[in-house]
Amino acid sequence: ANWQRHRFRAQIKKMPDMHAALPEEDVEERFQKPVLDAFSAARAHYQPRVANADLFVVRAKAGRWNAFRAGPAMGWDLFVSGDVETLEVLASHQSIILPAQIAQWAPVVSAFLVD
Repeated sequence: ANWQRHRFRAQIKKMPDMHAALPEEDVEERFQKPVLDAFSAARAHYQPRVANADLFVVRAKAGRWNAFRAGPAMGWDLFVSGDVETLEVLASHQSIILPAQIAQWAPVVSAFLVD
């Protein structure tokens, strides 16, 4: 429903003016709470639908976060009704989109998309 898209506008409008002149250390504190509050409210009300599709997950092998120990698909398999394939890339979460790492997984993803 359209009302769901706009229900957090009031919270966003309460956020401090982004252009206010503040010392560097105050900027993070001033913006962090309203952003986290809006994110928490949105997450609490979000109801994802299951997609009728296959899914290909590219997963960083190095430096895994503990929160993503939900199996090889990192929990994404709960949101699709089709097959889920996972590729682990020798990279970290932060470096997986760098050109050298993309060269490892892009051909595999391309082949998946063609099929």
